[in-house]
Amino acid sequence: KSYFIISPILFIIDCLMYAMAEKIIFFTSKHLRSSAINHLPVLKNKAVIIPQGVVVPRNIVPKTNNDNLFKNNVSILSVGRLVPYKGYKYSIQAIAILKTILPKLQINYIIVGTGALHGDLIALIEELNLNSNVTIVTDASDKIKFQLYEQADYFLFPSITQNEAYGVVQLEAMHYALPIINTQLNNGVNELSPSGKCSITVKPKDSHGIAMALYCLIENPVLYNSLSKGSLRISSRLSISNTRKRFKDLIKEISK
Repeated sequence: KSYFIISPILFIIDCLMYAMAEKIIFFTSKHLRSSAINHLPVLKNKAVIIPQGVVVPRNIVPKTNNDNLFKNNVSILSVGRLVPYKGYKYSIQAIAILKTILPKLQINYIIVGTGALHGDLIALIEELNLNSNVTIVTDASDKIKFQLYEQADYFLFPSITQNEAYGVVQLEAMHYALPIINTQLNNGVNELSPSGKCSITVKPKDSHGIAMALYCLIENPVLYNSLSKGSLRISSRLSISNTRKRFKDLIKEISK
């Protein structure tokens, strides 16, 4: 849809690949429902749903922040490339709004990633006087990234377009029992992290909505604990070992 000039060529290539394939793998049922394959019986019979699992370094227990209401500081984490569709402009603006709502709270928001918007986001942080609240980490190794997941209280996933089709980092955060704040994209992002079970979902580009979701989690430790347990429960079914087993079983089935 984004490449109008070469889209006919891509369409032909897709059709040839679909015709040759024994199976066509989708990460979520929403990916399948949004695909033209879902409306073609011949191809739909080839469709298989295998969620993409992730590797995490160790087992995690649910966070039990029953004292969350009384905390003096909160740690918020986002991980992803610094590109427009990730929506970091709106998450940074949300931090500024949250500061006005809870002026005594020390807010530490870390964005891990590199990309073309680095300079623009730094400028926005300075414009909103958030230098002591928002940090962009551009050189994080996997080890550092996993440490940041472990130290965080919340995971913010503010993507604004369908370019964000799944969100592996969201799944990584869920493995660390983090409550998720994401946006309503009506795709695999929301199927992976359903609202009310392990996340609070707001409208895309809604800085105020993001801020209020954070406020609700900060002020409501019961909700926080419920979403933390939900993240861990849902992510336990989405481990890399389960993904590997599903692929092995599929290959055995095709090889018969």
